[in-house]
Amino acid sequence: MLLTELMGHLRRAGLRPDKKLGQNFLINSSVASRIAAEIPEEGSVLEIGPGFGSLTEKLLPRSESLSVVEISGSITSFLSNRFKDERLNVIQADFLEIDPSDLPGYPFVTIAGNLPYSISSPILFRMMEGRRF
Repeated sequence: MLLTELMGHLRRAGLRPDKKLGQNFLINSSVASRIAAEIPEEGSVLEIGPGFGSLTEKLLPRSESLSVVEISGSITSFLSNRFKDERLNVIQADFLEIDPSDLPGYPFVTIAGNLPYSISSPILFRMMEGRRF
């Protein structure tokens, strides 16, 4: 996705990146491809904070099931309209306020995302809650 495409999506949705939410959208296709290349081509994947779907687009063909959790209702509507694939589950929620075990595809083989730095540690701790290593 190019910057001009992203700006168009934001304008049409009436959105601006929210600094409070730490939003910065991944738009570089080659970076998204490199991230997705590290994902095993089996099992279910959880993507946290998919934004406008640059990484989602690369993960979907590699996943048996892909659940994406996005806090913005406008962005989840955009994603639902952009991707028409039965393997994709678009969930509007604050990831820190949900139980990951309630999400479609749990347990996840892989967790991915372009996480805001400010919430990366709480997200990691959230995922480890209840896990035994």
